[in-house]
Amino acid sequence: MLRAIKNAKLVLPDQILTGKTLFIEDGRISAIQDASVSLEGAGAVTDAHGRFLMPGFIDVHSDRIEQFILPRPTARLNFELAMKECERELLCQGITMMYHSLSLYKDELLGKSPLRTKESVEQMAALIEDLRTRYHLIHHRFHLRLEIDNVDAFPVAKEMIEKKRIHEISFMDHTPGQGQYRSLEVYKETVRTYGGRESKSMTMEEILAYHDGKDRITLEQMKELAALAHENGIAVASHDDDTVQKLELNRQIGVDISEFP
Repeated sequence: MLRAIKNAKLVLPDQILTGKTLFIEDGRISAIQDASVSLEGAGAVTDAHGRFLMPGFIDVHSDRIEQFILPRPTARLNFELAMKECERELLCQGITMMYHSLSLYKDELLGKSPLRTKESVEQMAALIEDLRTRYHLIHHRFHLRLEIDNVDAFPVAKEMIEKKRIHEISFMDHTPGQGQYRSLEVYKETVRTYGGRESKSMTMEEILAYHDGKDRITLEQMKELAALAHENGIAVASHDDDTVQKLELNRQIGVDISEFP
């Protein structure tokens, strides 16, 4: 069916058009013509009354879904019910594609989350894959956030890439003294009450010693995951890059996107 939208401010990549009518056929824009054109052949006509008409936003990194699944510390909703509620909110904000970001965490200094586990990550990835073949209000994608101190997550991430269960992967490092937590005082306060949850008490010296002694996924393993991701058409991101040297290192690893530099 041919649809027409008139009286809109059409937001294009390089300009905003007025005095035009936009035509849609089979779910795609088929033409943009002068407002004087006849609308007789259109099966449906929408009057935008001067509002802006623009493409939907694509959000490539958000863990908002976690708040829908766990609206309260003692309440956990069914994953699909939470997803349906979440997509209604996203659509109202103009987001038409969401890369839901779930983490494979090991470090619990920032509070233990029942969702940042292998089981929950795999369950969410399977649900998103299933939703893509059924009715949904927006397009759902899966963004795997891989904490580099979670060495057990390497084979999990590799398998998920090979099974095409993820659509973006990012390498995360929340070690204090760099990235998001260059300020040790900010990190200490975050550890103390992360997300409103009291965490175990440690001195800053104990925290730094703890992080210094941790195993990490190697650069070679990250290169392997990045190469495998690219072979499967999956974007690779870094996170909280705070130096030019780190950007260059990530480029050598195979990173495509620098998130929150």
